[in-house]
Amino acid sequence: DLDESVADQLRGLGTVAFIVAPNRAHHLFAKHAQRMFPQAALYGAPGLAAKRPDLAGLIELKDTVEPAWRQDLDQVCIRGMPFVNEVVWFHKASATLIMTDVLQCWCGELDWRTALYARLTGVRGRLDLPRTVRLVTRDRMLAAGSARVILQWPFTRVITAHNSIVEQ
Repeated sequence: DLDESVADQLRGLGTVAFIVAPNRAHHLFAKHAQRMFPQAALYGAPGLAAKRPDLAGLIELKDTVEPAWRQDLDQVCIRGMPFVNEVVWFHKASATLIMTDVLQCWCGELDWRTALYARLTGVRGRLDLPRTVRLVTRDRMLAAGSARVILQWPFTRVITAHNSIVEQ
């Protein structure tokens, strides 16, 4: 949740310049974040503007890296999964891959529903592509091309939106 406590923590790190909705499933926070950080530019995954016309000023991400963060990050849009259209980043200085849903790893103590989901989708205790994501892949060749770009990045760490940071 993006409550005042979290917003204050973000402000403590510096000016919030960007809000990013990284795929077509993770966007529910965007309007609230815009209200909390009105000076920040809003970026979103390909196709999100059509899904959320209420997100004023949304800048749609593309395969080319945004000039505003080109020095620090590389990015790629994962193609072949139009339901998701996830954008993935590589943070150069820390050799960190940043993903949202396409890779998941659920570890530790979980409520029974989350643990069941993780087991059924094959991501309980291991970093992998969930079965649910495999099911929404419409063009495996396009998705494989995106994966090849990602696998060329020299990452040693993976941050996912769900539960785990994989340090090695």
